[in-house]
Amino acid sequence: MNHNRKCHQNKTCKPIISVYIFESMNRTIRLTLFIITLLTAAASNIFGQAMEQKSGADWVSTPSKTCPEKVFVHTDRDVYVAGENMLYKVNVVPSQPNGKSVSHIAYLVLRNEKQNILRMIATLSDGCSFGSAYLPDTLQTGMYELIAFTNYMKNYSEGIFFKKQLLIANRFDKLLDNLYKQDTIRNQPVMTVNPDQQSSPVHASNGLHLSVEKNKFAAREKIKITIALDSAAGASEMVNASLSVKAIAPISFSSWSMDSTVSASTSDKSPSDRGEYLPEENGVYVSGSYRDSIGHPQPGECLIICTSDTMPNLQYSFTNDSGRFLFSLPDFYLGRHLLLKPLVNEIAQPGKKIILEDKFRLNSSFLPSLPVMNTSSRKYIFTSQDIVQVQKTYPPETMFMHQPANKIDGNSIPWVFTHPESVIIPASFVPLDNMEEIASNILYGLTLKEKKNIYQFYLFDNLTKTYFSRPSLVFLDGIVADNINQFMNLKSDDIDRIALCNSQRTKGEIDFPGIVSITTKKKQPDYITPNLPALYFQIDKYQGKTLLKTPGYSGKNRNTTLPDFRQVLYWNPDIVIHPNKTLTIEFFASDYLSDYLIEFYGFSSGGKSYRANTEIEVTR
Repeated sequence: MNHNRKCHQNKTCKPIISVYIFESMNRTIRLTLFIITLLTAAASNIFGQAMEQKSGADWVSTPSKTCPEKVFVHTDRDVYVAGENMLYKVNVVPSQPNGKSVSHIAYLVLRNEKQNILRMIATLSDGCSFGSAYLPDTLQTGMYELIAFTNYMKNYSEGIFFKKQLLIANRFDKLLDNLYKQDTIRNQPVMTVNPDQQSSPVHASNGLHLSVEKNKFAAREKIKITIALDSAAGASEMVNASLSVKAIAPISFSSWSMDSTVSASTSDKSPSDRGEYLPEENGVYVSGSYRDSIGHPQPGECLIICTSDTMPNLQYSFTNDSGRFLFSLPDFYLGRHLLLKPLVNEIAQPGKKIILEDKFRLNSSFLPSLPVMNTSSRKYIFTSQDIVQVQKTYPPETMFMHQPANKIDGNSIPWVFTHPESVIIPASFVPLDNMEEIASNILYGLTLKEKKNIYQFYLFDNLTKTYFSRPSLVFLDGIVADNINQFMNLKSDDIDRIALCNSQRTKGEIDFPGIVSITTKKKQPDYITPNLPALYFQIDKYQGKTLLKTPGYSGKNRNTTLPDFRQVLYWNPDIVIHPNKTLTIEFFASDYLSDYLIEFYGFSSGGKSYRANTEIEVTR
């Protein structure tokens, strides 16, 4: 039987697709059920019970020649020691004046020459997000590249992605050999002066004013910075910004400045004609293709995603003419182990394969530009390594305040049903030794049939007062079960509850002749192995927000004897400045005597960039 969904030229006509055939019945009953099904589907669309994907070209569009958005990332510094946290602020803003960025999800990758080290997903609010990433203490000393992009930007050349090089030193590596290899053209040092870090009193964009009360401060002295926007100079919109105050590293290596990043051409190469990468406006997209054993696409196939849970859940997508599928995952699915499989397994057609697209895959390679090193550079790195070691022994009062990003809305959970017709608790009855005994004795309205040594559940339809002629959809711990033979040995003591839906159930454009949901006491699908071509995968949760709280030296903390060698005196990624208003920021210097760079980056809602920087000195 062919269960493929038919693609209609008229996209406004979207018929209900039944995965299972309705029972044979008289004309009156069939007409009644047809009307009920249509009304149920309409109600499902009206109340948004599921965000389901369509087949054909419904989700494929041709992008414009110019990508409408661009990405910029501000990090708290450019040189780290393995084992520290990298703090960042990511902005996705319009690429054109008076434009509009559309993505609400950004992706960040930290990689070396060989592989991706960190993969992060950031959910954006007003075009920005901020957080932290732990740099594993096993990282080797060397240059790393931080890349940021959106799903929609993947339709274009990777040349428009944000890219920035970082130096990470392992605190146990005192030789730093791989920073001095200059025996190949690729490893020749590159002298590049970041224009944002040139030594001068104050550099600021038009309309932005940043000032410090003085240039030199004593250890643990209070530092006060004022920032203001002058509408008379063209600053007419609120600016969302970040500010860092970091020790200046006497190391020069190639790095993208804000100007080169946000003004990168987005039309140097034609976009993908297929436009397969849509802007993620309501969640993370999962895409890929479904093919047979010789690589031919499988159009019109219904694929589903579900995860282990106490409630049956399901998202579905139909493959288009090229065999590609697209899911929009609600936050409920992030961070969980997900099962992706065909809704109806074609056991008679082996060899089909689901190919999942890697959202973090990069086509370009990373060839690091090694920094110019001198005595001051080596001294700075060695000192930084020692400081990390001291801080592990005497933790400073610096605190990382983490806020989880995922907030699950119960209305967005893709449950298949919420109110079953009946719920059976096996523990309420005498112990039974297997599912056959359970079905025969306590599951009223369900019959178990065996054909060619394969068991299937059939439910009694409360509407027609007859049994469905097709087997019902079965969930075990929230997972769609292909073969109930695998858990026929379940005893009543193994089961928490069994929920039965004795009616035709509709979810979007698919419906089922009844549903059986079995929840075990282990709360995990240890009893089933899905038929091929099913595969398991996981999408990480959104990065949580991280704020940095630095110590204050006033009152009882003034005379503390704990060492404080912070090289980042201040980091605030959540600054909002309004035109013609002044913001005052206060923090304290540390015991680390050095020159420090005050670095400000911000964007208006229309994508206009603002920056300012100046230097101060912490001395005795």
